[in-house]
Amino acid sequence: MATKTKHAYYLERQHKRSSIKTFEDGFAAACEIHPTWSLNRDKNTHAYNVRRDARRFYEHMGAATPIKMFNTTFVREVVSDIMDERRWTESTANKFFSTINKTFDILLREELIHEIPFRIVRFKESEGRTEYFTKEQVDLFCDIAREYDKRDLADLVLFGAYTGLRQAEIRRLRVWDFDFRQEHPFIHVGGTPESRTKTNNYRQVGLNDRLLPLVTRLLEGKSADELIFGKLWPSRQRINREFNHIRTKLIHEDNTVTTGHVFHTLRHSYGTWQIAAGTPVMHVKQTMGHSNVKTTERYVHNTYAAVVNCANAI
Repeated sequence: MATKTKHAYYLERQHKRSSIKTFEDGFAAACEIHPTWSLNRDKNTHAYNVRRDARRFYEHMGAATPIKMFNTTFVREVVSDIMDERRWTESTANKFFSTINKTFDILLREELIHEIPFRIVRFKESEGRTEYFTKEQVDLFCDIAREYDKRDLADLVLFGAYTGLRQAEIRRLRVWDFDFRQEHPFIHVGGTPESRTKTNNYRQVGLNDRLLPLVTRLLEGKSADELIFGKLWPSRQRINREFNHIRTKLIHEDNTVTTGHVFHTLRHSYGTWQIAAGTPVMHVKQTMGHSNVKTTERYVHNTYAAVVNCANAI
């Protein structure tokens, strides 16, 4: 096979550069280049949400708007309109600002644009309250799910609570991601195109002893490349629908549980339990795959024990 000459690469890059006139053109090019955006094309993934929000943006402002018209004021005005129309929170808007910044970073790195026209500054978010389940609440949830013949949901919830994996990460897990070669088994999270994570990283998550019987049962009779949860739970909507149904029953049993306790709260619960157990913050950061330790530090003040100890320390 003939290889491209340096001159051919130059001509190809010049052709791509000349074709990028609008944000829509630039975002489409970035999606082809950036592995997280290009490979995760399934619905309900981070990449899908990025592309959906980007489409809303350039449809709202006009797809033919030239990149040279972009500046912080212009983008903030458009996003403010979308926030009013779609009821976006500041957190959602900030995720989209990150998408815009990332798009221009990719285009500049690949020399498809000469310079970054601007860098949007994110909204300052209020820290707010981070909900979590207690271990007793998770057990009660699973008991109620089994009573309603939702054993698969009970398995999913227990697994999510004791691994801290994101919903999409759980759905992508395959048999080959479980490693029993060491004394203490663990899960390979990310690291392959099939299991790519939201932050495009790889990490190892230990299997809690309580999960061993569950995992052994789920792996039995499956081939190495077979999905563990993905066949039963192909979409986020199905998980949320069944989870919310059982949560309603749980609220009747425990009035400290609210509609703010969603499936993702299981991940917050894992982080909270780890911090409460004395696991170093940096170890929790690594296990949960956080890009910034400040995200992990939200769980430090989350526990009842921490609040009481602080109150009685003086």
